[in-house]
Amino acid sequence: MSGASIIGGMLAIGLNFKGAAGQLRGIGGKVYGWWTGKGGIISDSANPNLGQGTLFNHYTNGEGIKGITGVNPESLQIGKPVYVRVLRFGKGTNDFLAGEAGDIFVTELGPEVSSGQLQNIGVFGDRQNFVIQFSQEAALNNGVRAIDAGIPGRSIYTIPGGTTLSAGFDYIIQRLR
Repeated sequence: MSGASIIGGMLAIGLNFKGAAGQLRGIGGKVYGWWTGKGGIISDSANPNLGQGTLFNHYTNGEGIKGITGVNPESLQIGKPVYVRVLRFGKGTNDFLAGEAGDIFVTELGPEVSSGQLQNIGVFGDRQNFVIQFSQEAALNNGVRAIDAGIPGRSIYTIPGGTTLSAGFDYIIQRLR
């Protein structure tokens, strides 16, 4: 079913409101972004509101991108950041170094790091293919604090499993490989 609706003063045009995505257009038809079936608006905006402070990175695979953001990982181009308005983390499955069972691991190591550097902090295989980034300010404004896992020099932090980040910020997702 095709349709359109107004979101924040812009026209959202979708192929299927029960499906994965549609376009967000302003007056004159300029595409400003896309919305996802989970309600998160994505954009390739030149002026994202990331917030301030440390930029945390969560490395994941395509299944993680789909589950956390609602974005089809196959739609992401290698090296091109896309911005989403909502992150919905589930429960983590790796309890090694976690403060609580289900914690989510994040790091200050950004998308420019090597595969070897990611392996040094426990990120292996297809979990090196995508990164999700959020700022310390965005986390704090959502009531979330990244806790240092206590390994000097490793830049490993955790956030509680089940965390949702929104609160008016943009969050970066990027396909790396």
